Amino acid sequence: MTVLKKPHTRTLIYFLLSLLAIITVTSCSNEPIDLTGRSDGGDTDTIEAPDEDADLIVNTWELTDVQLSDATAQLQLGNQTITQEATGTGSEYDLQVTFDEDGNLTSMGSYVQSISVKLGLQVLDETREIKAEDLLGSGTWSRTETLLTLNEGTESQEIEIVELTENNLILRINTIQTETVEGIPVTLIGTVTASFNAVEG
Repeated sequence: MTVLKKPHTRTLIYFLLSLLAIITVTSCSNEPIDLTGRSDGGDTDTIEAPDEDADLIVNTWELTDVQLSDATAQLQLGNQTITQEATGTGSEYDLQVTFDEDGNLTSMGSYVQSISVKLGLQVLDETREIKAEDLLGSGTWSRTETLLTLNEGTESQEIEIVELTENNLILRINTIQTETVEGIPVTLIGTVTASFNAVEG
C-alpha cells in the first residue's frame, strides 16, 4: 500500500484551487450572453420599432377629389332672397398641401369647381378655378384625433378629419362661398369633402 507524502498532497490541493479559480474567472467574464441562438456570436440585424409618436398628417398630400354636399344657394332676385338646393364637384386637380413637423401648413396649386343650382325647372351651372389659398391656405396647424385647426394670422378654421392613414387623408370643411352663377350673385353654404393621397410615403 502506497501512502501519499504530505508535500504531494499540498501540490494537489494547490492545483485544484488554481483550476477552480480559472473556471470562476472565465465564467464571470463581462462578455454579453448571446440569446439569439447563433453559434458564431456575430451581430444580428437591428430592427427599429415604428415611431408611435409620429403624426400621420405630417406629409405632403395631393388633392384627388372634391365634393360639395348638403349645400344651399341663396340668390338675390329683385327684393327677394331665394334659397335653393345646390351641388358641386371638382376636376382638373393640381393642388398640394404640406403639413410639416414644426406645425406649419403650406398649400399650392388649384382645381376646377363646377356648381349647379336648381331654380324651379331651370338649372344654373357655373365652373371656376379654386386656388389653394381658398381651400386650406397657409399658416400653422394643430389637431386632435378628429379635428384639425388651421390658423392664418388673425383667422382660425376648424376642419373635421374624416379619415387619416399613411396614404389617405379626407377632410370635411364647412364653406361659405360667394359666386356668380350665370350672372346671378349666389351665396353657397355647404360642406366640402376633400380627399388627398400621400405624395411621400
